Amino acid sequence: MEDLQVNSRGNHRIEWLGQYAGVMVAMLLVTCVFSGCVSPGQDRGTLPPHPVTVTDSKGTVHTLPAPVTRIVTQNGDAAELLIAIGAGDTIVGVTDQIKRGPELSARIPLAANIGDWLTPDIEAVIACAPDVMITYGATPPRNIDKLLAANITVIALDCYRPYELAREARVLGIITGKENAAEEYARFVEKNLELVDRRLAELSSQSPPVVYFEHYHDYSAGGKEGGGAMLLARLHATYIGADLPGITQRVSPEWIIDRRPGIIIKIAGAGALEKENLSSIRQGIMERTGFDSIPAVRTGRVYVINAKLLNSPRGMAGVVYIAKALYPECFRDIDPGVILEEYAERFYPGADQIERIAPELT
Repeated sequence: MEDLQVNSRGNHRIEWLGQYAGVMVAMLLVTCVFSGCVSPGQDRGTLPPHPVTVTDSKGTVHTLPAPVTRIVTQNGDAAELLIAIGAGDTIVGVTDQIKRGPELSARIPLAANIGDWLTPDIEAVIACAPDVMITYGATPPRNIDKLLAANITVIALDCYRPYELAREARVLGIITGKENAAEEYARFVEKNLELVDRRLAELSSQSPPVVYFEHYHDYSAGGKEGGGAMLLARLHATYIGADLPGITQRVSPEWIIDRRPGIIIKIAGAGALEKENLSSIRQGIMERTGFDSIPAVRTGRVYVINAKLLNSPRGMAGVVYIAKALYPECFRDIDPGVILEEYAERFYPGADQIERIAPELT
């Protein structure tokens, strides 16, 4: 009997401990839900809806009632970045230009066509029932007033300026509930841009390279408000168009020749690359009348880079390509192609299957 009583007390104690442990686990779960904690591999999209607040590229603050599930985008670069962070399934409407591009359209085949990127069809946008519409900050739709009048939340995100990519990816991560995936991409971008900054900080007091930066069209020089001028300043180069107003300015051949740049960099867009390759574009620059007197042409330091590599979510690789073209000795052991290939492997398969730069950097 005494043994039975001891066993009974022991069983009651075990049962009580089990109940206590169960209560504690339940309390921990409740605390986790209400404090918003997320496991390392989990995105907030798996949690109950909650308000989110973000600041877009124009400084406008937006508060949304919950992470969004339906996005219309004017911006092909934003579409690529959404896919890169695993939120491609939120894209329900895109422009004609995105639809015509095989690389993007193949990944979002069910997205509706909302018409021209500068003047999207308002009715087509409304028919998509979007939670938000993403536009370029630098070039918003011309009929944006009509979009706002239709109570469509318009968020401006460029998603192509290399040094803004990490921040804008985090914004997209917040609004889609893909914060962890966006953070992974953002850190990848920052790691490679920080590599460039560290190498440049180690440069000796050599004279900075003198550069002419040309946009898509011949003799279209980058202005001081353009991405090219900003990038060259970040890379410690002397840009001959640093005082030109605006984003781009038409200049004369004589204007370039007189300034005797030691390096010429041109970006080539999809339209140009449908007609000729990077090498033939480069050859055309070197054969321009009077350019044989420019130091860059005489030494062969004329580079043509695919715009998709520089002005897109792949821009961190483009920065390293440009940095190596400017400072080959400083970046001798760095292969920018490896960065592009890692982006393709981790975030956007096939991103490395493009022409990159001419001539190739060795």
